[in-house]
Amino acid sequence: MLTKNAENLVKAFGYLFYDEAEMLQEYAEEIPEKGVCVNIGAGTGTSAVCVLEARPDLTKTFYTIDKSNHNNPLGGLLNERNAFDNYGMQYPNQIHSESIKAGEDWKNSKVDFLIIDGDHSIKGATGDILTWKKHLKKGAIVFVHDYREGIWGDVVKVVNELMFDSDDFKFVERRNTYVVFEYVGKEN
Repeated sequence: MLTKNAENLVKAFGYLFYDEAEMLQEYAEEIPEKGVCVNIGAGTGTSAVCVLEARPDLTKTFYTIDKSNHNNPLGGLLNERNAFDNYGMQYPNQIHSESIKAGEDWKNSKVDFLIIDGDHSIKGATGDILTWKKHLKKGAIVFVHDYREGIWGDVVKVVNELMFDSDDFKFVERRNTYVVFEYVGKEN
């Protein structure tokens, strides 16, 4: 069962399905103490609220990356801050940047929990997976959103080639348009 604020965002914006938001909260419970979480694509703040409402102790180690920091109908860092303000929650660390550039510049700890929901093009999805793979801790959980043939075909193509067909990722489950993997490759 979803927490109250996460459920409100799911109903209000529809960027995540109920079962997808519920899944994020289920997996959030398994993140180690002080685990590092990276959320590529702020949207309206739904993913971040889902995780941090379930695990507020992770606020200092949760990072959202988005290239948009202004009022945007598709979402962005401002939209995420608005959601957190609305619910009286502390902001996660926000990085205003292209996600690939943020990954190239990443100097923080290895990542335990990665949500990829950024640029849905072949170039963007490929860049996010390959760039952020270098920062994953062995056993990290990786979520890719919008894995849906016909609508987000580029995401499906890239995930099939770089994750399903890779020894570095082990498929865990799929819920609606989220596909989940465990990183089983070597830590860099």
